[in-house]
Amino acid sequence: MGDPDGRADRQLAVDALCRADRARQSLPPSVYEAAQIDGASAFKTFQRITLPLLLPTIVTATILRSVDLLRFFDIIYITTQGGPGNASNTLNIYGFRVGFEFFNIGYASALMLTLTAIVFGAVLAFNRLRGAVAW
Repeated sequence: MGDPDGRADRQLAVDALCRADRARQSLPPSVYEAAQIDGASAFKTFQRITLPLLLPTIVTATILRSVDLLRFFDIIYITTQGGPGNASNTLNIYGFRVGFEFFNIGYASALMLTLTAIVFGAVLAFNRLRGAVAW
């Protein structure tokens, strides 16, 4: 299955760039005017103004996208059911198969609690990072 020519990766990259550009356009122009008057180069303007102002948006988008990626089940199960072999097997698919194909409900419950702890830990880490970059 997969995407041999990388179209999906390019599509995600273009989507991320479009979102970043829209967020950049919402920044106050007076800050850029002040930087230009002070003689800041384009790189320094990006490094010292644009990136710090966009960091809360970038971190929030990363949190939402990461949690979304960790919970993928339906698309993978409908298209490949974790195959061919175990090429697209995720913890969600594995837990489902252990619980409902092999009827090992206790182990499947432990897997899903592990996934819940991973997602919760990732959200806490990203939330702490978001708090560190808030302005």
